[in-house]
Amino acid sequence: MGLTALLIWGYFLVALPFWVALEVVANRPGRRPSWFPSLLWAGRALALAGVAWAAFGATYGARSFWDDVWVQLKDNYPALLRGYRMTIILTILSFALAMALGGVLALLRTAEWHVLRVFSGAYIEWFRNTPLLVQLFFLFFALPKLTLPIYGRPDWFLLSPFKAGLIGLTMYTAAYTAEALRSGLLAVDKGQTEAARSLGLNYVQARVYVVAPQALRISVPLLTSIFSALFRNSALVSAIGVKELLQTADNIQQNNFQTFELFALAGVLYLSLTLPLAYASNRLERRVARSR
Repeated sequence: MGLTALLIWGYFLVALPFWVALEVVANRPGRRPSWFPSLLWAGRALALAGVAWAAFGATYGARSFWDDVWVQLKDNYPALLRGYRMTIILTILSFALAMALGGVLALLRTAEWHVLRVFSGAYIEWFRNTPLLVQLFFLFFALPKLTLPIYGRPDWFLLSPFKAGLIGLTMYTAAYTAEALRSGLLAVDKGQTEAARSLGLNYVQARVYVVAPQALRISVPLLTSIFSALFRNSALVSAIGVKELLQTADNIQQNNFQTFELFALAGVLYLSLTLPLAYASNRLERRVARSR
């Protein structure tokens, strides 16, 4: 075992657990020895040294790798930007449709009629508990082979990769948006519905015009997280031939064999949207918590 490998194993097996244990002890109530603060700062210094060493290796030590990544970006940015644009378009369209479908499912999930709750619950559980890739494969590969008793095989069962990806992402994400909106609906005080009914609104009008807008506001932080997850999940549509970001990077690396560089570049492009979304989600969550 080389020195570098020994240092890495030592950091993760000794230094990092040692620092975590010290932090746990420091946050517990009770008296500690006079030398404990010095030991705690020594553990923090070891942890920080490991982080600094990793940052140095990822920048200066791997500068030739990042130079290659920059070269791939300069040479292939038109194709990568087209794939990135397709990823964004697919994400925005499927999320808009999922919000509409999820809103209907959330209203059905909280309806007074048992049949509607069962139907919406079955939909949500089915799509949340089956892999998205299986759903995409069913829409693109299996659905065109499905034969109906009267109509046979309809032509509209034969979907293009983009349509299959859009429908699959929409139906999958709608199950999650429905649960997020349902939690918002349940968080709204029942007195809001009773007040709306007392003003002459029927049940559907009270839910749509009074309760739903308040539920949407409460659900915004969670919906932001779902949008970020949808942006990441959109990479799966590359398996059915949609030329989004991951598929574009894969096609390029099959020609020039710069595998690590192109997939690292694709990862950076994904991070360029997911990190701001994560930050926005945290800010929105804190703002909603303060206003309630």
